[in-house]
Amino acid sequence: MRNFLLFKLLKQSLIYILFAQIVITPLAIAQGLPLGARIYQSVDTERNSVSKIMAEYWRDGKNGQDGIIFDSPFQPYYEANDIEVMTQERKSLRVSTSSENMAGTFYNFPKPISMRNKSLRFRVKVSNWSQIKELSLILSSGDDSFTRSFTLDLTEKLHGQTNNNWVEVTAPISNFFSYNSPNMLDIYSALWRVRDKGVSRVETEIAGFQIIDNGSIARISITIDDGDLDSLIAKRIMDQYGMKGSLFIDPSAIGQKGFLSQKQLDLFARDGWNIGGHDINYNLRAMSTQEVDSFLGSTASYLKDRQYAGREYFAYPGGLDDPRINALVLKHFKYGLNVDSTSNAGSTISDYRINRMSIDRWTTLAQVKKWIDDAKSNHEYLVLNFHTFSAARSTDENISPELFLEIIQYIDASQVLVQTVSEAVESINTTQLSEEIKGFPRISLLPIAQVDRITLIDPRRQDFGVGLAQTVYSNPGATYLGQELQFLANYNDGNYALKGGLGIGVLSGKNYLVGDMTAMKFVNANSLIAFGVYGDVVNSVLGLQQGVTQQGWNIGGDLYNDYGGLSLSGTQSYFTQGNTQTGGTAKIYAMTAYEGVHIYIKDRYYINSQADTPLFYSPQYYQRLTTGLGWRKVLGENIYSGWVDAGQANAAGTKIFAGSGRFALDHVQNKAITYGVALGTDISAASNYQYYYLDAHFKYTF
Repeated sequence: MRNFLLFKLLKQSLIYILFAQIVITPLAIAQGLPLGARIYQSVDTERNSVSKIMAEYWRDGKNGQDGIIFDSPFQPYYEANDIEVMTQERKSLRVSTSSENMAGTFYNFPKPISMRNKSLRFRVKVSNWSQIKELSLILSSGDDSFTRSFTLDLTEKLHGQTNNNWVEVTAPISNFFSYNSPNMLDIYSALWRVRDKGVSRVETEIAGFQIIDNGSIARISITIDDGDLDSLIAKRIMDQYGMKGSLFIDPSAIGQKGFLSQKQLDLFARDGWNIGGHDINYNLRAMSTQEVDSFLGSTASYLKDRQYAGREYFAYPGGLDDPRINALVLKHFKYGLNVDSTSNAGSTISDYRINRMSIDRWTTLAQVKKWIDDAKSNHEYLVLNFHTFSAARSTDENISPELFLEIIQYIDASQVLVQTVSEAVESINTTQLSEEIKGFPRISLLPIAQVDRITLIDPRRQDFGVGLAQTVYSNPGATYLGQELQFLANYNDGNYALKGGLGIGVLSGKNYLVGDMTAMKFVNANSLIAFGVYGDVVNSVLGLQQGVTQQGWNIGGDLYNDYGGLSLSGTQSYFTQGNTQTGGTAKIYAMTAYEGVHIYIKDRYYINSQADTPLFYSPQYYQRLTTGLGWRKVLGENIYSGWVDAGQANAAGTKIFAGSGRFALDHVQNKAITYGVALGTDISAASNYQYYYLDAHFKYTF
């Protein structure tokens, strides 16, 4: 029987491989589709019988692969106008997402450059900020493979932006996320990557790309927004170390409950503090142009009448960036300050966008220390922004006096020059450009293997976490409640990957191994090999009733291209009542014209060492052939996924209907938290083996 099984699997595998080579690859080439999208090995368990090939996608586009970079002017995969390299005179690059929910371009520097004591400055424009899921600039170190890289994620940095408005970005290299120990002295290439939320296309444009020398002096400024009474606490602490800061206040709040009085403001000014303008109501966008002009004019007049140092500075509420308001701010003030969570070059500032790092209840002392250390070593101008300082408050913008004291003590020990904003700006040198990239020239086609490699090592995907689930199993005999706790892995370094979840389940008072974890080795751009382990309950009537569980392992491989692929695996399962199950699965799939949707044919076969075991469905041999439809679609912050399939099962000569389905909805609360529900069913064998399940799950990634 085992020889028959091996012969049958080998025969079916050869048929599928020939089909993949004869049908899928020529179709892909004929359509001008690049080969090499990464697809992941499945782990096929009783409960989750559908392959993870489609369920574990890394992109939200047509075939689910998160964040692939395409140099689209040269990729027939996109429409010609999806990405345009603009003329040399415009010195800008336009990048639009298409039906794939993403876009990007790749640039090789004429020669490797050093980013030591350097900052990047460029301008960016976005057609619809509300639909941006990712907007990143990535620098490759050592070569153009991006195995070591620096990433600047602008979705985390830019706040309060206006559609179709040019915004200037300045960021020292220390504000980039580093992956795999990159060398800032040896930067080869740059990637500009855009992903939308799957609702509508987004067009971006980048221009004025410059590399700026930070100069030779590091500086730090302390700013406090709103003029809350707690500002007196900060002043007393800073006085102990001979430091002066900068207050940004709304004149309409002076003397109101909880705010500084005029006398107290004058005390700050007399002791050398800056006092500049601010709006505590955060409603400038809702005001008419005349109302904004009047508000800013009266604020500027108040500051100038009192000759406050800092009267030429205005702090945008919430980091607001709006061309209408910017123009009015610069009509009445000389400088504007944002909260874009980046530092500044030490040698130059942008008049209307002085960057600040805002500190709140979520900020740790270790984070602030790193910002200070980076500013010192890279000669940056670091502006630390605060709001309130209370041991009793629990608002997001509040920090404790103890934390503020520790920050001031660390600044003092670092011996970095502390100045008010006006002192720092007045002493900073004019822009010193070490190198300027004159536009983005047209470049040669980026090989698809290189594209995949860049995708695979996306630092956002190197994460681990924990998952919780409440499960409900129901069959014709009874309903059972269970819980699951799993360790989650989503690691990939471009050569090896570890994906899945594995942990402990509890059902009817019994513990069992639950989930699956698969390790993968990428052989080349179109294939991988994998080994995995898994565990679950047995979902038959008697299996659930008596707590029968299974554990096992599988080994297999995938062949794939952008149009479809083939997955083959062999499995060995061990049941708690002594039975073993030896088998394998072959699955061939093809992408459809609908984003995130695929069709597949799946053939599963196994034999049992103990045939006709009453605790679960165990014929001498079992084969199940089904055709199905799977999907994964991201709309905003929601992820819709699942499958449905139907076909025929052959249980030791008895042919019966077989089918399964799963419908899941997940909500991404933030980058770390995902929660959702899933409803599924399997009627894969006989009346004794029909069940339904419902689970509510929560995932936290760290």
